[in-house]
Amino acid sequence: MNRRGTFRNAIKNVLIIVILCAFFVALFSLHSRQLNPDFWSKGIYSSDFPVHMGMFTSGKTYSWLRYMLPFVQKSFGNNGVAFVIACAEILTVFAVALLLCQTMNKVKSYSTALILGVACLIEKSFWYPNVKYLYFGCAVTTVLHNTTYIFMLLAETLAILFFFKMVEDGISVIKWKYWVAYTLFLTLATGIKGSFLTCFAPVLLVLLIVDFIRTRCRNITNEVLIGISVFPSLLILYLQTLQLFDDTSRVIFKPFALWQDYFLSSQLRSIPFVLCVMVLFFKKYKGKLWYIFSLLMGFCGYAEFFLLAESGPRMMHGNMAWSWFSGYFVLFSASVSIFANEWSLFIGEDHKDRKKLVCLLFCSLLLCWHVLSGVIYLRRLLDGSYYC
Repeated sequence: MNRRGTFRNAIKNVLIIVILCAFFVALFSLHSRQLNPDFWSKGIYSSDFPVHMGMFTSGKTYSWLRYMLPFVQKSFGNNGVAFVIACAEILTVFAVALLLCQTMNKVKSYSTALILGVACLIEKSFWYPNVKYLYFGCAVTTVLHNTTYIFMLLAETLAILFFFKMVEDGISVIKWKYWVAYTLFLTLATGIKGSFLTCFAPVLLVLLIVDFIRTRCRNITNEVLIGISVFPSLLILYLQTLQLFDDTSRVIFKPFALWQDYFLSSQLRSIPFVLCVMVLFFKKYKGKLWYIFSLLMGFCGYAEFFLLAESGPRMMHGNMAWSWFSGYFVLFSASVSIFANEWSLFIGEDHKDRKKLVCLLFCSLLLCWHVLSGVIYLRRLLDGSYYC
């Protein structure tokens, strides 16, 4: 590598360190305030952290976080809890970067994947002056006011990463070390919050049925073993439902039960980048298992939130949205992978294709708008605004 290339890489690495440090400091500062009674006592839309910490401490919760966060709080106080949560979010950035490297076959730079990983975590629906909501009714990749979702997202990312590694060469050739890792992280994610499983398991079932029909039973052993990997998580999910629901509350079929007054507007601001990538590049990537799986997870999460609701006092909690966010996160990450792949191809091989350049510049504009909106949203939260 020449001196100019070495200098360029050094600048890139310094930039990445600065971005990650700034992101960590902002998250730690936010979570410290969210755990402060003076911050959250202003209203119910300030943060879920204090309610969750009370549930973890009392043991009246389904989440496995009750075994960790109360110990951290007792040993190091609220700042210790904020530090652990911020660390989990930064670790998610590194996990997303690994996931992107798995799917970005034309981009081998981990430093580039880290920058894109931050983009995947910080993005929000399009902001514009006087916009009312950046969370309610919107599709988002991460949630900065909910402890269980933050930790679930880290485990979910690793589960998806190892799942894609496991089926990289098809179901007929399973890499067993990745099967073990994927099963463990899937179980961990479900133990923290069951929302990932509810949009992952149906898509996995479809995948196995399609493979069963396509191969005429030749992969039956591997299909059964992959199916078995979901059983521990399904058992955990069943136990969680026993604790969450009773005679006054259950999951019901009720389309558009929540946020219907501003749902369309929020959606139109949430999915431009994902939709643009799908329209422009679906034909090229429709044969990629990781993209089709991600696309189906996004659709499954959407369907769950659109069609299902909780009855009784839990209806307005919006808990069906967690699966929606979980599936959207996987889809958004896959769309970023395609975007990076196509830019790499353009620079290396297709640099004379003016039409493709226009498409990529338009996608870049949409992605930058998502990221800028996320920065503005984070700034709002730091200023004490409600998360809605």
